[in-house]
Amino acid sequence: MEPEIHPNALKHLSRGEVLQAWGSVTKSIMRQSPQEPPRWLMVGWLTGGTLS
Repeated sequence: MEPEIHPNALKHLSRGEVLQAWGSVTKSIMRQSPQEPPRWLMVGWLTGGTLS
């Protein structure tokens, strides 16, 4: 199953780049809000060495 990608992420990266970074996650945190369901912030590396 592929992750749901927030539209803001696609302002800066292509869908392929987001999925590539998702596959190489080095750090993750869960963001919680009483008004919204839990969301995860994931940080990973692109092939060229760029942190995304």
